[in-house]
Amino acid sequence: MDFIDPIKTRAHTTRLLVGYVLIGIAIFLATLILVFVSYGYSYDTKSGEVVQKGLVFVEARPESMDVYLNGGLLRERTTARLLLPTGKYSLELKKTGYRPWKNDFNLEGANVLRYDYPLLFPNDLRTKEVKRYDAQPSVFSESPDRKQLVISHPEDPFVFDIFNSVDKTTPLRTIAIPASLASNPAERGTIKLIEWSNDNRHFLMERNFADLKEFYVIDTLDVALSVNVNTLTGLKYEKVTLNDKRADKLFAVTSEGSVLRSIDTKAKVVSNPLLSGITAYKTFGQD
Repeated sequence: MDFIDPIKTRAHTTRLLVGYVLIGIAIFLATLILVFVSYGYSYDTKSGEVVQKGLVFVEARPESMDVYLNGGLLRERTTARLLLPTGKYSLELKKTGYRPWKNDFNLEGANVLRYDYPLLFPNDLRTKEVKRYDAQPSVFSESPDRKQLVISHPEDPFVFDIFNSVDKTTPLRTIAIPASLASNPAERGTIKLIEWSNDNRHFLMERNFADLKEFYVIDTLDVALSVNVNTLTGLKYEKVTLNDKRADKLFAVTSEGSVLRSIDTKAKVVSNPLLSGITAYKTFGQD
């Protein structure tokens, strides 16, 4: 029986220890290789050297384009995924009938570069008049997703045209702020768009009239759901901004006392004073 033979027992223990050490070394080497690979290192079979590489993603609109790197045409077309050694490169996108796009970049090892924004313009760029305005609109703004273009009527700042910037076949929409939303609607005054919410549906607007300021959260899909911040809270404000780009959460500084408060338009709740004596502030996320 081997388990009672001390010589064989020591030999068996030695084999186990050697096996554990070899397994540990294999795990260490595999981990080391994975770490180096994650940092972009690889073996170049042509030069026989270990080189560090980076990753480049190339996308383009409106159609797939030919990709040229340092003047040479690649097999890949946009969308392209390029694994390249560290170095300086010249990237060019071409397609018949379009103006070429070019950019020079320096690729560091283990870095990831993305070119998702290239927009190639046709050589024969033709425009089409959708609507003409006889005067300069006071509001001209694009939603964060760049799908809606909002333009106010020069003759009536309470009326807005909404253009679809992506689908040109979508007809123009016109919305009008209800007279019931504004106090003293006969006094139009001047307006300005402060900022869009991150839902690409609402925007915050400021109206100045008779030395007063009113703030509205405008719902572009259902204007009847728009909110007058002043009448909702019963307070006058000097400045109002969105809280974390949300349409139902606001920060506001009152005209009297310069008190900073937060407002929940959905719950119709105004917070206690957060700070007083405010001369200026800037939001950062929810703070």
